[in-house]
Amino acid sequence: MRKIIDANYFQSPDLTRYLETSKANIAVLPDIAGMEAYKGDPVRNLERSYEILHRFPQQVLILRGTRIIVKTAADTKNHTRWMVDKEQTAGFAQFYGQIKRAAGGDEPHIRAVQRTATDAVEHFNRVRRDVAEIPAAYDGMASIYTDADKRQLRMGLDHTSGPLRNKIVRQMLELTAFSLSKHPDVQDFPRRLDAAVRRLPARYSIANYLLFLRKLLSGGHRSVGSDHLASDVADMMYIAYATYFDGLLSKEKMVNEVYRDVLTVLSWIGQRAET
Repeated sequence: MRKIIDANYFQSPDLTRYLETSKANIAVLPDIAGMEAYKGDPVRNLERSYEILHRFPQQVLILRGTRIIVKTAADTKNHTRWMVDKEQTAGFAQFYGQIKRAAGGDEPHIRAVQRTATDAVEHFNRVRRDVAEIPAAYDGMASIYTDADKRQLRMGLDHTSGPLRNKIVRQMLELTAFSLSKHPDVQDFPRRLDAAVRRLPARYSIANYLLFLRKLLSGGHRSVGSDHLASDVADMMYIAYATYFDGLLSKEKMVNEVYRDVLTVLSWIGQRAET
């Protein structure tokens, strides 16, 4: 099993159990997991975050940066090997050794960690700025859903009628197409539906839309702070990556639920693409 690891799972005994159970159980780390580990006191947080993982270096798989993955846009239908950063994966044990030296007070290693931490902080600051317009977009998206639609949605996606499923998928795909067309790293726009939904930005867009539906049902789509929205961005990125692997290990109930919803919707879209 190869599962995406949410940063909130790094220090959990459940991660130890997952890795101890079988050498075939692999912890897959996207770049967002690493960036979250740099928050706060980066040296201390990295040492704590990777303490479990460093004991299983042969079971850690580090992915290439998200922007590189989006630019590469290789076919993800049958394999994910092209996503893997072989150099970082092979050097994970050495990297943790550098973190330990930084934690021990070695100034050059402390400065190296702090430089990377600065980049991570700048990334999250950009995300906070970028999400400022999301609440207004939520209002526009919410307008197509009737009270009857909302009653169905509260029963779960599996209980929605054909017309409501079509409504969800139609708006979702429109927003996904817009997301792909505007993404600075998408270099060739996919024309086929099955090719489009294999792209990482498309999977992220689908996850984000399903999160919006949850907020719609609770009324929370109207007043969401930028910090919360920025956290949502990270959560939905974990989910998007998890759809390419064997699942997601996260301590957050909402993240696990949205992940399952994404798989449901991808099955709907798959059926639509085949007709």
